[in-house]
Amino acid sequence: MRIHARNAVLLAPCAWCFLMTFVEPDWYTALQQHYRFFLTPLFGMQMPQSLVEARRKELDVMAREKPGVLLKHKAGGQVSIPGSQALVV
Repeated sequence: MRIHARNAVLLAPCAWCFLMTFVEPDWYTALQQHYRFFLTPLFGMQMPQSLVEARRKELDVMAREKPGVLLKHKAGGQVSIPGSQALVV
């Protein structure tokens, strides 16, 4: 009986971990979903502004430096940036 109770308790966290591994979100998306589905409804906690600001700065840097050559596109392959052929190995 205790095994069934343990499985019932661990089902939601294991399913959440599987989903987060399967869709491979970045750090901000994983935390945002965690706050959206668990912490805000259950405890009323909101996403800290320090995390939102850190993400905003990260997106500014990514928009300015265009690191798409180093990132993989979710559909497969690398992001195509004109003039970046020299960086592709």
